[in-house]
Amino acid sequence: MRGAGLVGLLAAVALLGGCRQSIDRTGGLSVDVRVTGEGNLAVRYVVATDGTIGFAGGHRAQVGGSLSWQGELSDEEISALQELLERDGWWARQPTGSAESPARRTRIKLGNDSSRLTYTVRGVDPTVERLVEALDRIARQRLDPILESLPKPTAK
Repeated sequence: MRGAGLVGLLAAVALLGGCRQSIDRTGGLSVDVRVTGEGNLAVRYVVATDGTIGFAGGHRAQVGGSLSWQGELSDEEISALQELLERDGWWARQPTGSAESPARRTRIKLGNDSSRLTYTVRGVDPTVERLVEALDRIARQRLDPILESLPKPTAK
């Protein structure tokens, strides 16, 4: 009987562990953007369905290594990102790029409940720029602790 109880306990623990799922705060939205280009430009932004945003720069961004920073998206940031993707037609058309900044390459992976899309854009595209700027603005919160630790100017 004692052995059966232990087996039952282990089965329950395994079942509970296997059923654990992450919380979907973005409505299924996932975003992975990697930008490389002239002047050793290399950045990566990753938005996961659990509402986290990650950032990598430099070598980590180029090779797809680990993220150097992760933070939480606010509900407002999630909504703004969803609206931007919808407004710019990301689910309906592929961005085209241009001959401007030919060394620049942006690889974008988007997902939602019904689609998984991957785009590679060479050069500059206004919709890509808006997406990268929005992600960069959100990810800059990684600098807040550093900026807060700097000495404050004093009035003379």
